[in-house]
Amino acid sequence: MSGVRPRLTVVADPAGEGAERAASERSGVRVAFAVLTVLVFGSALAAAFQTRRVAELTGEVAALNGQLAVAERQIDAYRGRLVEIRGAVGGLHSQLAELDALVESDPTGSE
Repeated sequence: MSGVRPRLTVVADPAGEGAERAASERSGVRVAFAVLTVLVFGSALAAAFQTRRVAELTGEVAALNGQLAVAERQIDAYRGRLVEIRGAVGGLHSQLAELDALVESDPTGSE
């Protein structure tokens, strides 16, 4: 083993490439931060718009549900009225059958 020690070689930055690289990296970070900021702002704006639209649609759904309830009550009333009419027609039909039977029997006894 000889007493030779390895040498440490330091390469000097002759043209300041390290400073340019650091400046380039900082510029890239700034661009990335600007893009991220724009994306966050755009997302917040889109979320606000969607929230407003959801509120509008929720109001429309509530109004339509009210109209649907009114229409259902009207249909139920019409169905009830239809049942009454059918009962009345059935009553008239039975009265006509009784009258027809009365005419056929000739209650006066004359012929």
